Amino acid sequence: MKFSTATLLLSVAVAASFATHASAAAALKNYAKSNEPSEIPKLKAAYGYVNIYALSMPQPRAIVDISPGHNLSEEERAVLNRAARSVASPGKFHGYMPAGKYKLGSKEFVVTPGATIEINVP
Repeated sequence: MKFSTATLLLSVAVAASFATHASAAAALKNYAKSNEPSEIPKLKAAYGYVNIYALSMPQPRAIVDISPGHNLSEEERAVLNRAARSVASPGKFHGYMPAGKYKLGSKEFVVTPGATIEINVP
């Protein structure tokens, strides 16, 4: 059985939201066992794992893509929208985002493919 990239990222994000980054890694491994392993390198080349904490940041909280010429696919937009909804309420996000340059309030950050970053916005 094959799943779309968006389905994979959602399952990994759900696993990560209930546990730790290790759970997300386990979800990726399980996906690799049951689906096309060739998708995993593609995902690692296009997404980074992000922990965002903006609980004290006043509303509205919005993640803005500020990458010049960044043309997101439909799946990448869906993933970014999910991250934006989580940051808006409850004020945190743990999951994968498309590689690129973003802004949350006055804080700029870069999501690097295959990397994990933590963003704290006061």
